[in-house]
Amino acid sequence: MAFTLSTITLASGLQLANPMLVISELSVSNNSSLSERLDITSAPGGEGEAINQSYKLLKDTHGGRGCSAIVSVFMSQAAFDAGKPPVDIVKDGRNTKVFSINLDNPDFDGMTPRQAAYAHMMALPEFDGAVLVDGVEV
Repeated sequence: MAFTLSTITLASGLQLANPMLVISELSVSNNSSLSERLDITSAPGGEGEAINQSYKLLKDTHGGRGCSAIVSVFMSQAAFDAGKPPVDIVKDGRNTKVFSINLDNPDFDGMTPRQAAYAHMMALPEFDGAVLVDGVEV
């Protein structure tokens, strides 16, 4: 997968017509954690799961499945196909922009992490008008 835009402004300020954007780095994480604490039923805070008349079990879940992606900008599909290096990496100011995606979002059900990352980015206002490029499977 890859996508193209009619124009993009590079970090240098130059405008590039019809660039091809490709996820050049993708990192997937599964950092779910669960903690449980036995508490007195009459203690304030949290509904909890009743154990008996005196105690309840409080459960707290954090994290989830996610991924982060970095996008490289190629002059064109022809430049990419010829093995030319990217002309830039998508940046936020001077820093490389990292896109974070929550893979537990129902919008991404049935998608690979890479497909979810592309779907997420193409829905962002900064990539308005983006079109998938046929025949590129990255």
